[in-house]
Amino acid sequence: MSDNDSASEAGGNTAPSPLPTWNHLAQNLIRTSQLLHAGGEPEPTVRTIVEAAPRLVPGVQAASVISTRAIHQVGDLAAVPCWEEQGPASVILTGEAELLVLPDLADEGVKHRWPSFTRKAHELGFRGLMSLRLSTPTRNLGALSLYSRHESPFGEVEQQVSQLFAAQAAQAWAHAVHIQELHEALESRDVIGQAKGMLMQRLSIDAEEAFSVLSRLSMDTNIKLRQVAEQLVGSGLQAPARQSVPRD
Repeated sequence: MSDNDSASEAGGNTAPSPLPTWNHLAQNLIRTSQLLHAGGEPEPTVRTIVEAAPRLVPGVQAASVISTRAIHQVGDLAAVPCWEEQGPASVILTGEAELLVLPDLADEGVKHRWPSFTRKAHELGFRGLMSLRLSTPTRNLGALSLYSRHESPFGEVEQQVSQLFAAQAAQAWAHAVHIQELHEALESRDVIGQAKGMLMQRLSIDAEEAFSVLSRLSMDTNIKLRQVAEQLVGSGLQAPARQSVPRD
């Protein structure tokens, strides 16, 4: 996902703006929380996270989110998809750390560990990076990376604001995922129920036997149970074709 959003970009290595007051930050956090929960579905919620971070966290000009399914970027970052997979966010995704602050991406140790990443970051003009884990007590969702064109940009205030934002973002994202899963579960239950009903009527069997038929078809064809049910309902009980199993 990409968007040339000017709010996520800043040119040159200009001096960082003065830190906002805590009252101003609190108001921004409240507004951001409202935006996050207004997204509804996971994809818009993650997009809001990526777009809101540079506006909220002092000294940040760009942001990205990496999950197990996708990389979400805006601004300059969107021009180089997948480069972050080789970067410091991997430390967050693998659980090695919950917070990683790199005040100088030109540091020799950083460059040695992530050569491709730091080279691309330098080309884009980024000098500092902070990555945070996006998680709740029940879900590990991904990593939020914040980029700055300033030297040593992430002090105590910036880290505190980032952690507050990451906690908000993770809760909103997890809620959106949970709602999506509930919808999918209801849809699956409905279509499986329809397929069972059709089998019961056509084969004169009970509900348990109809479910067993669906399960056997799922295993025999290497297709998920819900997809088997959808195909049976859509085709009027014509069994789906067997899917090939990928081999290494």
